Amino acid sequence: MRLSGEAGTLRIDAASGDADGVRVEAGGGRLLDAGVGGIGWLPVRRTRPFDAVEVLVDDQDPWRDCYHRPSAPRLDDVSADRLDRLTAEAGQWLRAHLPAHADALAGLLRTLVPLRPPPSGNPVSATSRDALGAIALSVPADARTLALLLVHELQHTKLGALLDLVPLHRPGGPARYRAPWRLDPRPVGALLQGAYAHLGVAEVWRCRRHEGTAAAFEYAYWREQTIRAVRQLADAAELTAAGRAFVADMASTLRGWRDPVDGAVEAAVRDVADASAVRWGLANLVPDPMEVELALRAVRRGEPWSGGGPAPIVTATAARPALAVRSGPEAAVRRQLVAPGSGFFPDDPADRAYVAGDVAGALMAYQRRLIDDPEDSDAWVGLMLAARRGGHSDAAHTLMARPDLVRATHQAVPDTDVLTVAAALTQRR
Repeated sequence: MRLSGEAGTLRIDAASGDADGVRVEAGGGRLLDAGVGGIGWLPVRRTRPFDAVEVLVDDQDPWRDCYHRPSAPRLDDVSADRLDRLTAEAGQWLRAHLPAHADALAGLLRTLVPLRPPPSGNPVSATSRDALGAIALSVPADARTLALLLVHELQHTKLGALLDLVPLHRPGGPARYRAPWRLDPRPVGALLQGAYAHLGVAEVWRCRRHEGTAAAFEYAYWREQTIRAVRQLADAAELTAAGRAFVADMASTLRGWRDPVDGAVEAAVRDVADASAVRWGLANLVPDPMEVELALRAVRRGEPWSGGGPAPIVTATAARPALAVRSGPEAAVRRQLVAPGSGFFPDDPADRAYVAGDVAGALMAYQRRLIDDPEDSDAWVGLMLAARRGGHSDAAHTLMARPDLVRATHQAVPDTDVLTVAAALTQRR
């Protein structure tokens, strides 16, 4: 064997190893004689989440940093033992509840790459199209969370492999689609990847929906957001015939998951899902000046607006997951639902009024906030939610579909009530 580098070439005459150590000989002499675990030599760890399938735990390879998150340094023995235990438990849970996913993981998963956890401590995971069979993740707190991460990344792995064989969409195309779990526009390929991955996420939570209110919320939420993504994909012109068939199968699966959940859960899911639509529109849509002028003319004349003008421009913002939102009425609604005994109460008076059911008070408070700061995204979200709950359906519809146009139009007529502006811009189809 020859090893070449900048300093020249080294010929290795013999290399051998056993359970006790490693020996390397070159040039008639012994270069190295080290026990496993000795200086410069560390054993490769392995785990067996699915029967006899051996999975490497790669926390040493210098080339393992091919993910959008940094890899972790070599795990200490306690963390390594915990990961080994959790993978076994996650494998058992998947075998019992989602055997098809367990079979797929047994066939595809060959390497786990530990990642550094983010400052929040929330578990993260990733895959790379260049590393088929590897899943990168931070060591989570429990086996069911690990199962969720594995299924999420398995979906990406399967779809990536399929795309290497069958084109599901044409290449290129601008980032113009709304992935309901993100605040930045996405190209069709990224939306397809996200929708397929979250189809798996929703399926895991479907198995867990009876565990309590929080689990029921997660199921209903991911089901709803995936439905919204698939609806966009169904209308995407970039899809090939195979892509349209693939998306149709996803839609069929979702239609079969109409498992009932508590009414309060459904209401909270609708609030949180619709709030993300408002935030996305405010962050990424820029109305054309001609469209704003036509809208202003209708508001000033008190006439119904029939639309018109060029479509809004979709502008890319910095990549940021929508679930990073920790303020606003939808965050308060979710927290009040899933942690009712926590003593949580929103700091903002408008959010307090909304979660308490004081719709009139919330409407007034959110409108006051918008007078002070027309760019207050939390207030726009709250105004839409309170308007809908208060029976202002026309205004709520426009605030959710085109918050950018309502904001731009209202800035030109600041003395006009925001709800009046929003209601005037509702288009009937």
